[in-house]
Amino acid sequence: MKMNPVFGKGTGVRLDQAGALFLRDEQQPEMPRLTRQGIQLSAEMVSSTYSLSLEDWQQAGWQDVHVEIDRLMTSAMQGEDGAPEMMENLQMKLARNLLESKGPLHTITGVIRQTGEVDTCKAMVMAKTVGKKAVIAISFMGTSKRIFDWVSNLRMQAEDGMHQGFLQLTRQFESYEKGIAFPETAKDLGLEHLTLSDVLEACRSPESPFILWLVGHSQGSAIAQIYMDHKLKSGVRRETIAAFGFASPSVKTGEAPQEDYPMIHILNSDDVVPRMGAIWHLGKLLIYPAGADMRRACYDWPMDSQSVADRRLVRKITSQMKDTRHDIIVGMAYCRLLAEEPYDILREGLRSLGHTLPDMPDALTDGLENTVRRAVDRLMDRAGDAYASVYGQGPDLEQVIDRMKQIRSMTNAIGMMRFAKAFGDLCMEPHRMQLHEHEKDEAYLYIARQDYRRLYSLRGRQEIIDDN
Repeated sequence: MKMNPVFGKGTGVRLDQAGALFLRDEQQPEMPRLTRQGIQLSAEMVSSTYSLSLEDWQQAGWQDVHVEIDRLMTSAMQGEDGAPEMMENLQMKLARNLLESKGPLHTITGVIRQTGEVDTCKAMVMAKTVGKKAVIAISFMGTSKRIFDWVSNLRMQAEDGMHQGFLQLTRQFESYEKGIAFPETAKDLGLEHLTLSDVLEACRSPESPFILWLVGHSQGSAIAQIYMDHKLKSGVRRETIAAFGFASPSVKTGEAPQEDYPMIHILNSDDVVPRMGAIWHLGKLLIYPAGADMRRACYDWPMDSQSVADRRLVRKITSQMKDTRHDIIVGMAYCRLLAEEPYDILREGLRSLGHTLPDMPDALTDGLENTVRRAVDRLMDRAGDAYASVYGQGPDLEQVIDRMKQIRSMTNAIGMMRFAKAFGDLCMEPHRMQLHEHEKDEAYLYIARQDYRRLYSLRGRQEIIDDN
């Protein structure tokens, strides 16, 4: 039965035309070919993962849908003929419920749970047959608004040559490989059964009918990089992987990677997040030069004279965030000052960075406040340990103190609340990808709609120029 075309809500790309994901670069056959369609499909998939909006993909012929949220991995969900009634499925309700910050108990238990191995990996898996072949899509979600999602980001110690927090989340997803089944895709290909483990085994052969389409935004792109690295080391062939990352942090510590990875990273020149993580990215970095038109279209910045002046002032701090080394120093200085503030200011400061703390009765406020303050202190201590693990020695405390003095001089002039708002605006608005997160366009969906020939290349871990 011929289906009507289904178009993505963020870029307008047709969701059923997955053939572009099989194309390889003519000069580097092990790399996916950079195409407008490939970028836009990847952007749509990542954006849909944040909201778990799957109806359009199913209507476009994608099937065997699985969703992972924390310790939940759903079984394969089909929907009847791709119809949206699958959204009423109890599994999806539970998955969405886990993504929401439901109250103080949820926040406190979430923070406590992350003191061991982090378990906040969030992913979406689905498949689509293209003739006698199939695309296996694995989309990793970035950090949600739950404050305990940030624990893995700040677990930056080196482990097995990788950022520890991202590595632990990757291993969490890998533990589900044998249980992720593709029953409808197996029928289409004339197979008795098919799991992700079977797909990975097939991708070790030059005759593989599968393409592993790995995508992610922010933390999700970090997980995609390490997952790709693990699969390549297990024998999966490069030509069976087409990976696209948006706002990608670096993941590798130690020496620079010696091989090329089949992953393309799309980065906004205004975005500080790709300058964070570890030391090295895995894959090719392509930078989109943000300009005035994009900022007006995408950044939900207040434009009154006071707010403009505040951002100009605070940019003197964010412009110093050039790599993980400098990011840790600025982050330690800012968070230590923020932790000294009254709880209402601490709360708003965290909220300005996209982290929601729940409202609660006054009787419970002290308990959550103490938990949050201890968590901030513990995370900053870990940031110092991570710095030493990655760079071989601890952060220069004189530099931390100097940044604290710089920030304090600014907060003395404009107050911590205005500083936090400006800091959050400069860090968060260029980083957005989730559709309908605010009234303006989302930066990375905007970039995906532009002429990809405007992207320029950076190789390795070099400074990304902030042209604000």
